Amino acid sequence: MSSKVPVVLIFFRRRCALEVLQAVRGYAPERLFLVADGGRTPEEHAGCLNVRQAVEAAVDWPCQVERLYSDGNLGCRGNIPRGISWVFNQVEQAIILEDDTVPHLDFFRFCEEMLARYACEPRVMMVSGTNFFPEHPGFREQSYLFSGYGGSWGYGTWARAWRHYDADMRLWPEAKESGLLRAMLLTAQEQAYWNRTFESVWSKTCSCDPYDYQWLFARWLQGGLSIVPRSNLVTNIGGGIEATHTKAAGCKFLGRPVQAISWPLDHPLVVVRSATFDQDYGRFVFYGEPRPAWRRYLAKHLPRGMRNGIRSLGRSGTLRLAQLRRSIIGARSR
Repeated sequence: MSSKVPVVLIFFRRRCALEVLQAVRGYAPERLFLVADGGRTPEEHAGCLNVRQAVEAAVDWPCQVERLYSDGNLGCRGNIPRGISWVFNQVEQAIILEDDTVPHLDFFRFCEEMLARYACEPRVMMVSGTNFFPEHPGFREQSYLFSGYGGSWGYGTWARAWRHYDADMRLWPEAKESGLLRAMLLTAQEQAYWNRTFESVWSKTCSCDPYDYQWLFARWLQGGLSIVPRSNLVTNIGGGIEATHTKAAGCKFLGRPVQAISWPLDHPLVVVRSATFDQDYGRFVFYGEPRPAWRRYLAKHLPRGMRNGIRSLGRSGTLRLAQLRRSIIGARSR
């Protein structure tokens, strides 16, 4: 029996899915699940059909291909959970990639080992491929750590973890009332951020069309942890006007280099969340550094016009400071 984990490729209309598939080809799983949303207009749907044809033509290794294609547009919140649930009705574990998440070949081997090692550990709910801080001291000498976060740009998981997923977050009001965020999170700022975010996703007033916030909520509701590898094993190439969420090509999360991971793996002795890693991850990805007290006071008490003027001055001052720094560095290098 093969040890290779089934792979799920979720895509839409972008041909960057072929670059992801090129990486999957190096792993050559025996079972490949293709999940594709439909277009919002006839013209867009025609583009979706072209990408589906190109993806299927690129599968040139022996494998069982399963397809779940939508004739209409379901959006991320509708299509992705539907597809993953369909997969986990058939298999117990899987590696999940979207059309802009390109993995290093070591990612597949890493997922294999982690999915096998922690298959019966309910606290571990996801194996992430993304690491923004490969040199973070939280890793010490170990090959991975446990995080309350963990990026979902390329990950492995189990049917036993995914069964807790609910796209509508129906348990959010009860969780909010019972103090879930106080129990799970590290700072008051973090609690405030996620209270706003989860409230907007639950009430469907969120400005985006997410599925991953609900996945994070499901993990937190179970006290779940994610494995984060010491090396960054997945890079996101999805910036630009065709992106669903990260339209800014210069986004700091995109195009980050991938690295091989050292084998054999050095395993942590205990399953425990890394607080220092999560603090840095939360600031970098979600909520930034805490604002000084004087800025909080001004934001609360000054009229809107004055606040906007101060922001404008701050931006121009930051730009001038950056220009000054570049000129000093240039002078030193000459």
